[in-house]
Amino acid sequence: MLEVQALVYSAEKARLEAVADRLKVEHKELSRFVVVKAVNESIEEQLKKMESAETISFLQELKLLLTSSGKSSNHEESYVCQLLASSALRRQFKVHGQIGEPDQKDKLSYTSLVRQINTGIEQKYTETELVDGIIRAITPGMVLRSYLESHKELCLERLKKILRSHYGVKDTTELYQTLASLCQSQKETPQGFLMRALNIRQQILFACYEGDTELQYDADHVKQLFLRTVETGLLDESIRAKLRPYLQDKTVTDEVLIQQVSVAAAAESERNKKLKSQSKYRVPTVATVTEEVKKQTTLKQPKQDDLLVAINAIRGEVKALKEEMYRPKGGNKEEKRGPRLCQNCKEEKKKSCNHCFKCGSDSHFARGCRSQGNERRLLARDGK
Repeated sequence: MLEVQALVYSAEKARLEAVADRLKVEHKELSRFVVVKAVNESIEEQLKKMESAETISFLQELKLLLTSSGKSSNHEESYVCQLLASSALRRQFKVHGQIGEPDQKDKLSYTSLVRQINTGIEQKYTETELVDGIIRAITPGMVLRSYLESHKELCLERLKKILRSHYGVKDTTELYQTLASLCQSQKETPQGFLMRALNIRQQILFACYEGDTELQYDADHVKQLFLRTVETGLLDESIRAKLRPYLQDKTVTDEVLIQQVSVAAAAESERNKKLKSQSKYRVPTVATVTEEVKKQTTLKQPKQDDLLVAINAIRGEVKALKEEMYRPKGGNKEEKRGPRLCQNCKEEKKKSCNHCFKCGSDSHFARGCRSQGNERRLLARDGK
């Protein structure tokens, strides 16, 4: 649409009138500016009523009517540029994605942001438009956005430095050391490891291209380090052996490496599946052996059960003997009788007695009583 509009602004009078007749726009006794404005409005109205397929053919037809064999003059070109710059159809510079915190993976990265800025410069956007578009792309509510909006005169280079510090972009030395010590983790696929190495290599080259760091690395040297890292960082020896001819070639391209890694990883995965299927086929033979062992154990199990029953019975008897040994002779504590009383104290139901419980006298105790043949007052053990 912008191309057709530019052709309308720079078209000769005869071709402009031909387009006006095609669109049924009145152009007689009218100025060139009024005719151009009416033609553009008619084109916009008809495009709204058409579908996508009809739109392409309609614009191509207008382009053929407006195409001229001669070149426009410098004055006409500057006039067209001014009109396009002031046209309502010219879009504002917009960053695709949002600028958030550095640790947010769903937000825009610094490399992608710089790439969009360079594209906007190629499309002839002014520095002010680029700065406003970048600030609008920052997530609302962030302190960074309010800080940048408070600056009245903010140039593009200064804004890029602020954003670089915000993202915490590593310098070339740190990236170089990361690439040199890179290796595949246990849960990482060979394809993921290769893409991670490619990403770090491109970050080094991008940082050198931007020229923000003092230390610059040669592109060939960085590529050789990348190939060496991939060769020594892969865990699987078979995949590394298949890739070694390609990794030793300095002219190998990224797409060839990605393709060969995928092929080697697929072959290795297929081989592992076959080996697992063979190991599963051998399982029934082991199961038969275990079943026979179980049968033998079941035959021996009754004898073992009888032995356990006998041991438990012996334990019960030993426990009963221990309880009988440590039990008091008078029975339980609840059944233990009280102190011995004489006959009179028993009749009077006294709880204590100081009399001889044999004869009832208070002049001696039972062991010294002379009644019942104990005239010599001997103890029971002395009379034997």
